[in-house]
Amino acid sequence: MSAQQPPKPGSPAASHMLLFFVLPCLGFIVWASWSLIGGLLEKKPQDVPARIEAVKNARSSGDRWQAVYALSQELQRMKSRGEWDTKVSPEQKTQLFDGLVQMQKEHASDLRFKKYVLLTLAQFGNAEVLPAIRSELAATDPETRFYAAWAYIELLSKNEVARTHENLAVVRGWLVDEDPAFRKVAATFLVQFDFAQSGGDVAALLSDKDQEVRWNTAVALASVGQDSAIETLKEMFDLSKIRTMDLRSLEDLKQLLASAYEAARKLGREDVLGEARKLKSLVDPATPEGAAIHAALGGASQ
Repeated sequence: MSAQQPPKPGSPAASHMLLFFVLPCLGFIVWASWSLIGGLLEKKPQDVPARIEAVKNARSSGDRWQAVYALSQELQRMKSRGEWDTKVSPEQKTQLFDGLVQMQKEHASDLRFKKYVLLTLAQFGNAEVLPAIRSELAATDPETRFYAAWAYIELLSKNEVARTHENLAVVRGWLVDEDPAFRKVAATFLVQFDFAQSGGDVAALLSDKDQEVRWNTAVALASVGQDSAIETLKEMFDLSKIRTMDLRSLEDLKQLLASAYEAARKLGREDVLGEARKLKSLVDPATPEGAAIHAALGGASQ
């Protein structure tokens, strides 16, 4: 990801940046960090206790979320150096996460801080913090609820033991959530981790009223070889339908089509791949739109 700050949507829960199509949870965390922090420059490394104290002693909302951001960055550095598991005991990790959850409760009205704590817990937490994250799924603020959902599925993805019937049922409930963002999140996650139980319910989203939900579901299902996605996936190579999407940039267009093409390749259906080749032949690569389409479908020979 470029160091340039991405555009800020009005609400991540209503985002059309196609994160659901193309980015794993970690990709969302990186993007969300930039959206929340606005490209804050890193400070010099400090040890974790000092970072925690900085969060606790912050005197303002601005100081508080910058301090938790710096803590997260230090944890990331430790993880990249292999120190997260070798130098931090399970007891210390538990104390760290319990402290973050407690501070989040103490500053419940500080929504920006709360969202960044959720991201940090998702990156480094374990199954024990799931109840605290689940409580935020009932938040009245739609962005907080959205960040909690991402944290929830990130932790379930990392912790097989946490993928209990009860915890997976929470995600299954999102398949009928009134927020299309939650339906997209649920489809992508459940196809990967609960297909035997949820496959039929996920496939029902191929008829969803929301075009992004339908397309996201098609990509998810095609990626695991489900023929039920064929007709919807073909739509993603229909130029007239692509132009109805509320895409924010040509990069979004490129990512959308690249994800659809990769899913089509995994599905291995010649009729779907033929639609990709047809689309590529219809556009002029000398135009911005055509260049983005050709770049996304580079492997689709005409």
